[in-house]
Amino acid sequence: MFLYVENRFNPRPTYIVGAGSPRPGRWEHFIRTLDAPTMTLPPTLEALRALKRKKFWYNIERQKRLFEAEKGPLRIETLRDDPRLPDFLDQVQALFSARWHNRLIRSPWRSQAGFLPYKTAMIELAKTGEAELIVLHSAGRLLSYAYCLIADDRYFFFQHCADPDPALRRYSLGKILVVEMIRNLVVAGGCRTLDFMIGLTDYKLDWADRVEPTYYRVSLARRLRNLPAFLLWATAAQSWFALSRNEKLKRSVRHVVERLRAVAPVRRRALASDSTDASLQEGATIP
Repeated sequence: MFLYVENRFNPRPTYIVGAGSPRPGRWEHFIRTLDAPTMTLPPTLEALRALKRKKFWYNIERQKRLFEAEKGPLRIETLRDDPRLPDFLDQVQALFSARWHNRLIRSPWRSQAGFLPYKTAMIELAKTGEAELIVLHSAGRLLSYAYCLIADDRYFFFQHCADPDPALRRYSLGKILVVEMIRNLVVAGGCRTLDFMIGLTDYKLDWADRVEPTYYRVSLARRLRNLPAFLLWATAAQSWFALSRNEKLKRSVRHVVERLRAVAPVRRRALASDSTDASLQEGATIP
């Protein structure tokens, strides 16, 4: 459900960070998937500001002022055990659906029913400090969000997007949210690592100081009768991830599907891609 983040809603993650070793009593095979950019959070705001040029910080503040001058007050909030959380989560699902409605991707977040387990998980995990929802909004309109998870001193940037309205692009609202999130993490001081999760998108690499490999784990109890199923699963998974890394083939498939859509309605099929973090399979982070 949450890729490699372990919690009570994802007690046995199929993905892991870093190369694993087989556990006793299991047939296990590890397949390299996408990499996860991560950032060591600086200890102070002064150290954070030193990571970027003065012009970067000036432009962030300028974009905020520009939005407020033209659109109205801009608010960013972090919601945990908050009575408004369910309503904001409904807006998150609607914004996600609007952002990706015409893209050939697979994600449970595209429907209210599919999103429901993630809504429930956020509400329950937020009560114990294991998750929080960051929202950027103005005049009752959700503009950007970050669905985040917390485990020990590691903060997971699981899912994020901004309003696709072309009229709002000039304000860089997604960038504003990410910057404010990092600032708040530094001030709070409870986490040492910000894990942007899988996908080497530019806005993640702008902040990351290292990239960690992730692996898909094929695992079955080490019994002889399980060996054929294990080998079949491992082979199928290896083939799938090899396909997901073949950009030329993926582009060809997308082109064919787009041509079909132009002449007749077709059912949208799943096309995982690195640009959507291949993890839209799991509803994971979106640039």
